[in-house]
Amino acid sequence: LKIIKSVIPDLTGFHAVVIGASNIVGKPMAALPLEENATVTQTHIHTRDTQFICRGADILVSAVGKPGLVRGDWIKPRAVVIDVGTTRVQQPDGSFATKGDVVFEEAINVAGAITPVPGGVGPITVAVLLRNTIQLVVTFLAAFLGLPLPGFSQGPGGEPKVEVTAVAMRTAVAPGDRLAVAVRSEEHTSEL
Repeated sequence: LKIIKSVIPDLTGFHAVVIGASNIVGKPMAALPLEENATVTQTHIHTRDTQFICRGADILVSAVGKPGLVRGDWIKPRAVVIDVGTTRVQQPDGSFATKGDVVFEEAINVAGAITPVPGGVGPITVAVLLRNTIQLVVTFLAAFLGLPLPGFSQGPGGEPKVEVTAVAMRTAVAPGDRLAVAVRSEEHTSEL
C-alpha cells in the first residue's frame, strides 16, 4: 500500500484489482485499498476472464507466483502495477533468474507506474520491516527502560515517532556482517 500511495495519495474511487487470494499476500492486500475507499476486485485461480477484469483496474496487484501471467494488454493505460510474484526460473544456460508475474517489458509501455522484479516490492518490504523494528526498539526503550529520547516527536498514542529516511541494502548478508542503523531526529541521533 505504501508503494501505491506514493503514486496515488488518495485511493478514493479508484478500482483496484488483486490477482491472488492467499492468506499471506492476496487477502490482506485486497483489504488495504478497501480501507482507503477504493473499489476492490479480487481474482483467484478459478476466476474467469481475469485479463478482462484487469483491463479496468486503476491499480493492479499480482501476487500469484506465475511468471509472465500478466501481459501488457491486460493493463489499463497509466495504471499502477504492483508485481509481488517472485519465481526462480531456470535459463537455457542453466543459470537462474528471478521473474515476476508481470511481463515487465510489455507492461512498462502501458503502465503509469510499475514495480520491477527483482528490486521492487522486496526492498520496500525490508525497509518497512526495518522501520517498524526501529520503532519497536525506540518505544521499548522509552516505555520500559525509562531512557529519555530527547528530540523525538510524539505519535498519536504518545509513543516516540521515528522516521527512517534512507535504508541501504545489499542483496546478500554474510555471517559476521555488521548492520548499522542511524535513527535521527532534529535534536537526537542514535546508532543501533
